[in-house]
Amino acid sequence: MSIVLAIPLGLWSGYRKNSWVDNAISSLSYIGMSIPSFWLGMVLVIVFTAKLHLLPSSGMNTVGVNTPWDTFLHMIMPCITLSLGNLATFIRYIRSSTIGELGEEYVLTAQAKGTKGSKILFHHVLKNTLLPIITLIGMNLATLVCGSFIVESVFGWPGIGTFAMEAIGKQDYPIIMAYVMLSGFILVIGNFAADMLYAFADPRIKRGIDSSNGR
Repeated sequence: MSIVLAIPLGLWSGYRKNSWVDNAISSLSYIGMSIPSFWLGMVLVIVFTAKLHLLPSSGMNTVGVNTPWDTFLHMIMPCITLSLGNLATFIRYIRSSTIGELGEEYVLTAQAKGTKGSKILFHHVLKNTLLPIITLIGMNLATLVCGSFIVESVFGWPGIGTFAMEAIGKQDYPIIMAYVMLSGFILVIGNFAADMLYAFADPRIKRGIDSSNGR
């Protein structure tokens, strides 16, 4: 959710630098970065459950109901809470990278040829702006999977983070060691996947790898 929303918003914000669109998106991203996840989760529960009665407040399924749609409804508020902070961070990185890339010579050449702005953004600038985002995704993957115990506690979601916190409270050392090893394993896999994705995002990196293998 963070990636899907951050890419167009960050590109558009950087392309329309210092406009009202840029100021609005930047203001929303600053607000998203400053809101604590537990506070946002409680606000969502109050609004969408207590007031509007649209979404379930906690748990993975309604008692006696075990359908994909019911699970999806239970996932909406936790996903929004988890994704908002990353969304704001990704927008800031993509905006900054977009502003830097728009001043490069290849962009000026494309503009001189009469290429449309949308094509320049999504066919030329996008790949270069994704490099820092790929790095952040690889580094944050372990936190998303194993470190979301606060959000799991707010929504009563039986996840890995809550399970690990209960083990720490009970001094269950085998579970704690397994949790730490799982976090480290996911972090290594995330960084490895990020390195592999670099070659697809930037062809220059792929050519460098191929030339080094040839030597």
